[in-house]
Amino acid sequence: MASFVPPPDAVRLVNAAHTLTVWMSPAGCPLHVSVAPSLLRRGGAAVAGEVLRLCEPTR
Repeated sequence: MASFVPPPDAVRLVNAAHTLTVWMSPAGCPLHVSVAPSLLRRGGAAVAGEVLRLCEPTR
């Protein structure tokens, strides 16, 4: 898998537990999401909830 190189104007968001990183465009669209195995083990609903909580202030 190729590594992600964010555009210069992208914003990096990290949750408090450091289990989720989302790179956002200036328009508020997620460009890339990195999820730690510990969060993945909690299931898809937990991951989706974390993404929504993390990205909510940017909308």
